[in-house]
Amino acid sequence: MKQEKIDELREFFESDREDSEIADMARMRVPGLLNTIENLEGLIKEANDLASNGLALLARMDRNSKEGEDG
Repeated sequence: MKQEKIDELREFFESDREDSEIADMARMRVPGLLNTIENLEGLIKEANDLASNGLALLARMDRNSKEGEDG
């Protein structure tokens, strides 16, 4: 489904279209693309937060295991 839309857009922009037709298509598509980018930015932030939390947890586990060996 997504690949079909990508192919459709590619075909549209590679065809011999008037500039006004391309501008109209861009105006219709840009808000959706911006929304997608914002969603991706949110997902990337969440992934970074999870990675940071995971690293902190691993460091704490490592510290606790070393304390257990020393104790």
